[in-house]
Amino acid sequence: MNTSCRAALLAAALLLASCSVTMPDIKTVEAIHSWVVENIEYVPDTFDSWQFPQRTLERGAGDCEDSAILIAYLCKRAGIDCRLVIYRNISERLHMAAEIDGLCYSGNFPYPEVVDEWRIKWRLTLDEALALAVIR
Repeated sequence: MNTSCRAALLAAALLLASCSVTMPDIKTVEAIHSWVVENIEYVPDTFDSWQFPQRTLERGAGDCEDSAILIAYLCKRAGIDCRLVIYRNISERLHMAAEIDGLCYSGNFPYPEVVDEWRIKWRLTLDEALALAVIR
């Protein structure tokens, strides 16, 4: 594991440690989401593939799927149950977000509420998404 990956993982670990055990889940999720938005640059990929959360941390970049998977991973580490949701809009464009208690979050594209033109296409667990992730 290289130095930048270790630093990113340490920063994520410190984030989770700063979330008090008594802190309400929604505050923890908001802290995780804010951290991802501030630290993970949105970079669309040319070949749509999903990366492991550790790779997103290492690169400091990813698209909506990568950020959503990272948010779900960090929530799971914090003991918060969440699912990944893939949305499709009327022009068949896809978007992924982490869904926690009916609210959806993704990197630089937060979805506190879903716009009418977007419809849920699939729901996945983090483990299902990781099984589909690609090492790149």
